[in-house]
Amino acid sequence: MKTSGAEIALLKKKLRKQAAIRRRAAHMARGATAAKSVISHGLAFFNTQSAGVVAGYYPVGSEMSPLGLMAALEAAGWRGALPVVAAKDAGLEFYAWRQGDKLVKGAHDIPRPAAGAERLVPDIVITPLLSFDAQGYRLGYGGGYYDRTLQSLRSEGPLTAIGLAFAAQMVDEVPHASFDQRLDLVLAEDGLITCGAKGSGC
Repeated sequence: MKTSGAEIALLKKKLRKQAAIRRRAAHMARGATAAKSVISHGLAFFNTQSAGVVAGYYPVGSEMSPLGLMAALEAAGWRGALPVVAAKDAGLEFYAWRQGDKLVKGAHDIPRPAAGAERLVPDIVITPLLSFDAQGYRLGYGGGYYDRTLQSLRSEGPLTAIGLAFAAQMVDEVPHASFDQRLDLVLAEDGLITCGAKGSGC
């Protein structure tokens, strides 16, 4: 029997609590060393790409931090950007941000670039997540912001979507609907995992 969208949404809601617990445990166990590993593994990938615009995020709670990697990429010639929630049912917008730039509180009290920052279109988007699977599906927070954003950006041109996570956040399967966007890669403290739209599985 085909699972309905409402049933998938309910299942995701149930899974978020246990996924958050798993991520928190991984953060406590490996958070201190993971950021350095992510920088080295991340640079190995980014050094194969032409420098452009990379969108990260400001980490909250037990999210894996991309800030060290973004600093290293900035030094290598990449332009960094952070996401901004423009409207509840819209995709994210991205605004230029360099290490040391002023940040202000945005939606959900998440730091964002201050007014006047340049709006950018990213070539690569690094996303936070609660869990992910071998097909590149990610369990997010339920707002749908990244799914709408990735769908929109992919309709306009080439885009690489990279999930940033602890290896322990990988699960057998993330429930997904037709509108859920797959990650191309997942960057974990143990290395880069190819999956989703650019691979047959992790």
